[in-house]
Amino acid sequence: MSREEYEENAVHAFVALIENSVLREKAFLGTQAERIKAARARLAEAEADTAHQDSVRAEIERVARQRRHDPEEAAALARLKAARQKWQDLTGRLPAG
Repeated sequence: MSREEYEENAVHAFVALIENSVLREKAFLGTQAERIKAARARLAEAEADTAHQDSVRAEIERVARQRRHDPEEAAALARLKAARQKWQDLTGRLPAG
């Protein structure tokens, strides 16, 4: 194979490579709008699905309401306050926390 034939074959291979790349890019761009639309639909669906967050918020509210009305907690806080006061009376300082 002469140098001229080699160079001609290399040019043809390069042209084929470029043409194939252009075809792949056109195919990719041709489906881009459809893929973007599908991705946006999936995103909107995910953002709209708040059932889990809603159930967690309801559970947090239930626990907070239960704590507010827990007589044991009120008694424990009163004991803590008395113990802190006793500590201050003995040492002249309130304990940390």
